[in-house]
Amino acid sequence: MLRRDSEPPLSMTWTLDYARASDLDDAVGFWRVPVLDAPDESLVVYALDVRLKGAIAALFEGVFVERSLREATRWLKAQAERRYTAAARL
Repeated sequence: MLRRDSEPPLSMTWTLDYARASDLDDAVGFWRVPVLDAPDESLVVYALDVRLKGAIAALFEGVFVERSLREATRWLKAQAERRYTAAARL
């Protein structure tokens, strides 16, 4: 499930789609972009909580979350740089 807010601070929250099969027991998270005083600066707040299934899950949770966070921030950085470059051309 995905929910977006259009009022500042802009945010997007999500949860695991429980109607589909998953190796995860549960997953929830959010992105939030608060309004800053400096017009050329941004702050993105990201949070993720993941629970894996099974007894061995605890061994892999840290690795899984760390990898997911790296991939998410890599994507966010690329999107922000692309939009900044496009806006600078205007």
